[in-house]
Amino acid sequence: MEAKKRFKLYKSGKLWCVSAMTFAAVAMGTAFNTTNAHADSNVDNASAAVQTQTVNTKSATTKFNAAVDAQAQSSSAAVNNEVPVDTTTANNVYANDGHLDSYSVSQNDQGQTQLHVAGWQATGQSNNERYRWIVVYDQTAHNEVTRQKAEPQTRPDVQRAYPNTANSLNSGYDLSITIPTNVLSHTLNIVSRYSSDPVHGEGQHTDYWSTPITFDDGNHAWMDSLTGKGGEVTVSGWHAANAAAGMKYHYVIAFDQTEGHEIARQLVATSDETRDDVAKAYPQVANADHSGFKASFTLNSQFTNHNIQFISRWTNDPAGNGSHTVDYWFNPIVKQNNGYMDSFNLSKGSLTVAGWHANDASIFEPNHFLIVYDNTAHRQVASAQVDTIASPDVAKVYPDTKTADQARFNYTFDNIHLQANHSYSLVSRYSDSTTGNGGAGSYTDYWYPAVTLDQSAYNIDTWKPGNNSMQITGWVANDQAEDYKYGYVILLDDQGELGRQRINFTERDDVASVYPGIYESDDSGFNVTIPYSHALSNDDHLQVVLRFTNDPDGNGSQTADIWTGKFATNAGFFDTIDIQDNSFHVSGWHAAANISDKPYAYIIAMDAINHSEIARWNVTDSSRKLRPDVQKANPWIDDSQESGFSLDVNGIKLNSHSGVYFIHRYTDDKNGNGNYVDYNSNVISFVHANMYANAINAFIANNHIGHANIEFRHILNEPGSRSGVLTGPGTDEINYTYGKPVKVIVHETANPNDSIEGEINYESQDYERAFVHAFVDGNRIVEIAPTDRPCWGSGPDGNAVGVQFEQVEVYGRDNFARELVNGAYYAAYNMKKYGMLPTFTGNADGTLLSHHMVSLFLGGTDHVDPDAYWSNRAGSYFGTNYTMSDFFELVKYEYMQL
Repeated sequence: MEAKKRFKLYKSGKLWCVSAMTFAAVAMGTAFNTTNAHADSNVDNASAAVQTQTVNTKSATTKFNAAVDAQAQSSSAAVNNEVPVDTTTANNVYANDGHLDSYSVSQNDQGQTQLHVAGWQATGQSNNERYRWIVVYDQTAHNEVTRQKAEPQTRPDVQRAYPNTANSLNSGYDLSITIPTNVLSHTLNIVSRYSSDPVHGEGQHTDYWSTPITFDDGNHAWMDSLTGKGGEVTVSGWHAANAAAGMKYHYVIAFDQTEGHEIARQLVATSDETRDDVAKAYPQVANADHSGFKASFTLNSQFTNHNIQFISRWTNDPAGNGSHTVDYWFNPIVKQNNGYMDSFNLSKGSLTVAGWHANDASIFEPNHFLIVYDNTAHRQVASAQVDTIASPDVAKVYPDTKTADQARFNYTFDNIHLQANHSYSLVSRYSDSTTGNGGAGSYTDYWYPAVTLDQSAYNIDTWKPGNNSMQITGWVANDQAEDYKYGYVILLDDQGELGRQRINFTERDDVASVYPGIYESDDSGFNVTIPYSHALSNDDHLQVVLRFTNDPDGNGSQTADIWTGKFATNAGFFDTIDIQDNSFHVSGWHAAANISDKPYAYIIAMDAINHSEIARWNVTDSSRKLRPDVQKANPWIDDSQESGFSLDVNGIKLNSHSGVYFIHRYTDDKNGNGNYVDYNSNVISFVHANMYANAINAFIANNHIGHANIEFRHILNEPGSRSGVLTGPGTDEINYTYGKPVKVIVHETANPNDSIEGEINYESQDYERAFVHAFVDGNRIVEIAPTDRPCWGSGPDGNAVGVQFEQVEVYGRDNFARELVNGAYYAAYNMKKYGMLPTFTGNADGTLLSHHMVSLFLGGTDHVDPDAYWSNRAGSYFGTNYTMSDFFELVKYEYMQL
């Protein structure tokens, strides 16, 4: 019977010679591979994945067989690797399938290496070869390592997949095999075998070879924690490596990297070794489940500034040395000093600080202190020993700092007195001392950025005008409140104080969350009603002073005041002004205090040049509009919600004037006079330029000659500059007569051989004799002095009213035309800037003057420029003349473009 089951295959390169029965099997549609080889024969890697072997071989070694014989004699009554005869299937005798599902290694308590394998093999020969064996074959050394009986395991999943293979239901195996430690560095095959021999696993048999397996050859370790307390440093973690499998002794060594020598070593206690978590993560490392360690060392503050490194060592030497060791050097403890202050909170009157300080010096200096230091007074204000708390977020950012996961702090200094306007620093300190502020021992500090107590903030939330009173709510916070305990709200108008009210502060968590660094910002709310003895004037502005003082009555020699901006009691805006040829529409709002005795409202149209009235119209109640937006923006003005107006008028031609503006008036006179409160609109200009009355202007218009941009290069008449305020020969300091310029004055340098830079350099050196605001030529406009202060260019009367610019003498038709455009643009720009309309009357009444006109009509100077210069260039290049009247048309043209 055995002879009939003995199928042989012989391998030669990639060609296989198959016996007649094998050929017949292939012809029947079932292919299989067999070989007459021991499990310890050399098997090619490429073909070892799936091989079917139905063989009758001699035993691997006499020694192995003797051991098996002894085992069989001692337990011959119970053969636990036998599978039953399966008569329930239509058996395919040529089938041989299998799979190695998993493999792992571990180490038992005796230090032996255990290989655990699990998988299955289903073969049609199982009814004749009923004994299960697992053979471990060393493909690196080309020999069998060991073999072991395998108790069949039930595998319904395999039966479902292979229903026509006998005993596929009992095809599983799951067992641990003791193997030599040295093979962990080799490549192995797991051979699953069905055999007719219950004692040796030889005789007739069918093998299934797994794919080659290898084991993890890495050296793995991790330091879980590093802590220090009372001069003792404790390190814990794990160290697993197959190279260390079977080594009995596990040491942790403390090494001083700075000085290059060992400090101390500790043998790891057996109770600290078990690490099921590591075994789960590294199933192919034999000693992973016994890889843990925990060791303590006495490392005092002398090591604070040294880089300490820990070594995990496996060895067979009881002293921790030996010629064969497996070491893992953990990264050295490099004491980086990092920190951040999350908050410096004074909102509740005490000081709460939160942040973190990460430094591995804390291992050797385990006592943590927080110190508040007054940088202004150069003294310590407060200190406290404060426990650190968990900080996984810090550890994530600084993984090389071992103690970064316990680096946070949050502490409140009660009854601490800080002074306004002083600078304070928070210091985090690790020390080996427990006394005082830790400064008596060895310590490591981190200074956080200084905080100066000079902050203040406020907001007026609501206004509610009453009968000669004002209710005001809001909040105010000021670092000065640390010393000045009394808070006041003081209401002013332009004449002085209207009234005051002491604050009973209320809680404002919203303020504290936004301004945590301001003293007592959490207790900053107020609600006061201030009576006043006289009615508000419509020419006044309201202003609020938020005061902290040491005087219960709100005065005192020492106060800390916050002044709000001014709030107009007469405010308005013309939202729309639409002027057509024979009609207009205006709308907007006008809110004013104390108009209850002024029931009439008027719109008045005014001529912008001579400020004479054109016409007026009564705004009836039906034309008044509710304006909640105005009330929201101007809540201090009573009845501001009813401030809207709208008016449409036909049959009037306002655009015949050079410019107009409108007045909205509240009055107690039904005709629009009497006692009244006015609000004026901006000027609406109707400037029309005639560019074709002069050949030069027509040339400019036809050729679309544009202007240069203004270069602002203020080198004169700036505050703090050489010139200071304007002075001239024999004159006193002067300012604009009307507070701002009301005219533009045109000059010409009368220097035929100079450039714009030459003129600027000259005036910057000779400014005490004369200077103007700006220079123009054919390519540039350069402003050398600010126009909101007078210059010295046309005598005291001209200087007091006008912006002044000089034309540099230029040559060439195009160059002259471009210079005129640049001068006209600069004149128009300043007219627009200061609210002038372009006007020219031939005398001093207009807004555009020449230096010659100043000499004629204002006096104080005798120059006649630019008349001769313009006449010369106009005649030479264009065959015409050019006057101030012609230049005025060009100014109007440029003004229209703005």
